[in-house]
Amino acid sequence: MRVQIDGTDRRGRFDAPCAKPDPFENLPESELLNPAGYRPEFLRSILRFDAVRGLFSPESTAEGNLEIVRQAAVHSVELALSLGITVSLFTAPVRRFAPELWRSHLEDGFLSSGLLGGMMITEPGCGTDLMACQTRCRRSGAGYELDGTKHWAGLTGLADYWLILARDEIEDRSRGFPSLNFFICRNDPEAFKVLKLYGTAGLRSIPYGVTDIHAGLDVLAPLLSGNRVRRFRQIHSILHRSRISISAITLGACQRIAADTLTHVQSRRVFGRVLAEYGQAQARLSEIEACRDISQVLFRVACREAVREDTVKNAEVDSLSANVVKIVCTDLAFAAATSASQLLGGNSYRTDTYIGRATADLRPFRIFEGSNDVLCEAVWAAVEKAVKTGGPSFQVLVKGVAARAGLPEPRTSILFEGCGDPNQPQGVRCLGGRILANALSLQWCLDQGCDAAACRPLISRMCRDLAAAESDGPRAGLGEY
Repeated sequence: MRVQIDGTDRRGRFDAPCAKPDPFENLPESELLNPAGYRPEFLRSILRFDAVRGLFSPESTAEGNLEIVRQAAVHSVELALSLGITVSLFTAPVRRFAPELWRSHLEDGFLSSGLLGGMMITEPGCGTDLMACQTRCRRSGAGYELDGTKHWAGLTGLADYWLILARDEIEDRSRGFPSLNFFICRNDPEAFKVLKLYGTAGLRSIPYGVTDIHAGLDVLAPLLSGNRVRRFRQIHSILHRSRISISAITLGACQRIAADTLTHVQSRRVFGRVLAEYGQAQARLSEIEACRDISQVLFRVACREAVREDTVKNAEVDSLSANVVKIVCTDLAFAAATSASQLLGGNSYRTDTYIGRATADLRPFRIFEGSNDVLCEAVWAAVEKAVKTGGPSFQVLVKGVAARAGLPEPRTSILFEGCGDPNQPQGVRCLGGRILANALSLQWCLDQGCDAAACRPLISRMCRDLAAAESDGPRAGLGEY
C-alpha cells in the first residue's frame, strides 16, 4: 500500500482533463432545478445525447467519463449523480469484469436507449459492514435465484439493470471467509418489488427506497470470478473506484458555487455598498474559491488513479488515495455550499436555485460510499499498517507537510506516540485519520505548486484538529467544522 504519495506523473505534473464542449449547457434550468425534481423521461433523453452516450462507447476513457460527470455537476448535482451511479456502480464494473456479457447483451442498449444501471448493497441492518449481507443466491437448473431485501439504492425502481451483492448459498455453507459476489440482473417489476420510497432531504430527482428481491430468469450472471478472497478484494476495488469518482461531482459543484457566489457579491448592494466590498464577504468568497481549487487537485488524483487502473495490468485504485479523496472533497464541497448560503441569504433556502439545492444535495455525500467517520478510521489504520513494513509514520507525514506549508511544528503527543497502540481510543484514531487525510491532500496541492493561501481550508482544518487532539487528549474525537 502506498502512503507517501507525490501525486505526479513521470513529468512531475498532472495532465489536466481534455477540455471538451459542455453537452449540458443548453439544458433548461427550470427543469434541472425544478423543486420537485426532474422527470425520469428528461434524464433518459439526456442519456441519448451523442456526447453523453460516449460514457458507454468502446472508445470511452476513465478520464473522459469523469469529465462528463464533472460537467453535469456544474448544472445539477442530481444529474451528475444519476450519471455517476450508472457508470461507476454498473457499467464500469461490468465492462471491466464481464466484458463479453457487456458486448453481447448490454452495450447496444446503453448506447441507444438511454438505459440506467445501479448497485444494491445496503440492507436493513447491513450498511457499511459488507460481511453482514443476508441476500442469498442459489444455483438452480435454469441458472441463479436471488432472494433478499435491499434499501438505499440510488435510482430505486428506475434503473433498468442492477448489480446485486449477495452470498453464494452453496459456497457459504463452509466455514471461513464469506462467499460474496455481485450478480448482474435485469430489472423486472415482478422480481424487484419496491416496497417503499423514502422521503429525502435532498437529491429529489433520484429515488431511494426499499426493494424486495425474488429474481430468477432476470439474473444474467455473476460479475466476479475466482475464489472468495479474490472476489472480496475485487468488490472493494469497485467501491474504491466509485469513491474517487465522487470527486468529479464535488469539483463541478464547487466550480458552480464559486461562480454563482462571485456574481452575487459583485451585484448585490447592502447598506449602500456592494457586498464584495465587505471584508467578511471577501473572506468567504476566498474560502469557497480555495475549496474549488483544492477540489481540482483531488479530481486530478482521481483521474490518475482511474487511468492507472484501466491501463496497468492487475492495477487497483489505491485504497488510501480513494479514502482521502472522498473524505476531503465531500467535506470541502459541503463547506463551500454552506458558506455560500451566508452570502446569498434567503436565496440559499430556495430549492429552485443551484446553491439552495446544492446545500441539501451535497450533504449526504459525506455518508455515501462509506461515512467519512468510518473512512477516517480506515486512513489511520492504513498508515498504522504501513509503518510496520517501513512506511512513514503519522508523525513523519504530518510534520513533513506542516514544514512544507510553513506551519509551526505540530505538538500532539497523544497522536504521535499512540500510533500502533491497540488501546488507543477510537475517537482519537478517527481524528488522527482526518488529520492525515487533510495532510495528504495538502501535500498533493503543494506538489502542484499551490501556495499556502490557496490551501487555507486544509491548513485550518489540520490546525483545528491538531489543537483538539492536544486539548481533549483521550476524549478527542471528530467534530464538525
